Amino acid sequence: MDDRATTSRVSVLSYGLMVLGLAVLLVSTGPGADDRQGAVESSWIRAAAADDDPPPSGKDGQETDEPILGKDFPFEGPSERWPPRDRTPFPGRYADARHQAGNSRQADEAVGRALRWLAAHQSPDGRWEAGGFHHWCDGKPSRDEQPIDGQGKPLYDVGVTGLALAAYLGAGYTNRGDHDFAKTVGRGLKYLKDVQDPEGCFGPRSTQQYAYNHAAASLAMVEAYGMTGSPIFKGTAQRAVTFITQARNPYFAWRYGIKPGDNDTSITGWMGSVAMSARTINAAAIESGKPAPLVFEDTPIVDGIRNWLD
Repeated sequence: MDDRATTSRVSVLSYGLMVLGLAVLLVSTGPGADDRQGAVESSWIRAAAADDDPPPSGKDGQETDEPILGKDFPFEGPSERWPPRDRTPFPGRYADARHQAGNSRQADEAVGRALRWLAAHQSPDGRWEAGGFHHWCDGKPSRDEQPIDGQGKPLYDVGVTGLALAAYLGAGYTNRGDHDFAKTVGRGLKYLKDVQDPEGCFGPRSTQQYAYNHAAASLAMVEAYGMTGSPIFKGTAQRAVTFITQARNPYFAWRYGIKPGDNDTSITGWMGSVAMSARTINAAAIESGKPAPLVFEDTPIVDGIRNWLD
């Protein structure tokens, strides 16, 4: 891929692609979709309870990745145990639902072009490099040596990777199924799993604002779990949510750190988005007669956000 023709526009394009994850999530919740709050009322939930197999388990009932991981990671196609599903807590993200809600196919084509650009500039280890995305084209080192504008900082690779994955997930693409982006999404999710620390935080805490990295990565991981139901993502998603709940200031919201004592509306919006996605997943499971898969108390979080915003 030759990027020389687009060098002068990289600054605007890279910024637009970084926020695409949020934009496509908003598209999927347009009129008629109601994929977050209305999902628990849908008939697919009761059907899912009747025909879904339980997750594979290892010794003492502990979840195991082995039946699904295979040789490397589950992006080589659909898993026999966990086939691609069209019933998720976020059904409005799939193309047929978006079209029924009035979203145009031209919009889908525009999103598709942006997703292909992202796939072309993914690093081999699965991340999207905030400061080095131009080093890779179609999975190979780029030969274009021209200087570019719009580079970010390597400290935010984790957050940028979360945003890129949110774009795919928001458009209905996971690491499963016969589509062009399965390997791209699988590599990105594997990267996030690899950079999560024992306390559940994604990425290093070497920047004061590491909470943004964690929030963006958590949103991607929690929603990947919600869309696939795979036990491969459950533990990672649970640890991410637990870290978020532990970082919140008592009776209020979040800032940069663990219970720092002061609050910030921007990072609260990000952390709250993760909590609301987890809440949607739990509500869908409860409606189908299953226990909530993600353990956290959502009422104190909602009350804390309201206390801060009020």
